Amino acid sequence: MFIITDKNSVLIDTVQHIIYWSNGYPFDPEKKTAYPSNLVDVHEVETIPEGIVSEQYCYTPEEGFYPNPNYKETDPFDS
Repeated sequence: MFIITDKNSVLIDTVQHIIYWSNGYPFDPEKKTAYPSNLVDVHEVETIPEGIVSEQYCYTPEEGFYPNPNYKETDPFDS
């Protein structure tokens, strides 16, 4: 299993398989999504703990998963 984080370690996505294109971009063949390699980091992990949600959590190899200190819950009806 792989996780994709932005350069601030914020969790963007979780994927089962990664293929690297010739330009270095990591590509998820299941979602047909490529990520610009200069904007993301790819980490291979054994498991993802239950309750880990993209944007709400960060990840580094040293610290593991931890709450995103900059995440703010938004109200979809609040404008």
